[in-house]
Amino acid sequence: MQKQELPIWWQDIERSCCDAVDNFEHILNLLDRTLEGTTDNRSSDVRPVLEKWMALQRAAAMASERISSSFRIWEARRSDVQAAGLTPPEDSELAARRIKAIKKSEVLSKKLSLRINAIKNDLSLRRPRRPSPRLYRNHTPSYIDLCV
Repeated sequence: MQKQELPIWWQDIERSCCDAVDNFEHILNLLDRTLEGTTDNRSSDVRPVLEKWMALQRAAAMASERISSSFRIWEARRSDVQAAGLTPPEDSELAARRIKAIKKSEVLSKKLSLRINAIKNDLSLRRPRRPSPRLYRNHTPSYIDLCV
């Protein structure tokens, strides 16, 4: 019996999933290094740090969406290949990397959220509150209108 080859597009699907996992791991490593490298949240220049972390958070979210969509396509095409009577190979290493990256993402997400919230809270405390305008001041037009 001759072994049937998988369609060429199956290799593209596998490559897409591998690239998505690589990208996600790279962004998570960058985020981890950034979080470990900064310990002082009370510096005077927190706004650029906050913007940098929020950008990394958005990049991680986009990478997470990419990995999810790649694996959804992988599952759908896997069922297509199986329906054609072929048996696609299992890539347990890629699945293990994906699970490890997802767990690391959850841990980093919690750390990042705590840091971002601490900085936002610090910034909100730094801003002076505007004094409320007094409506009945002596020489304002509203005071004059109300007295007339």
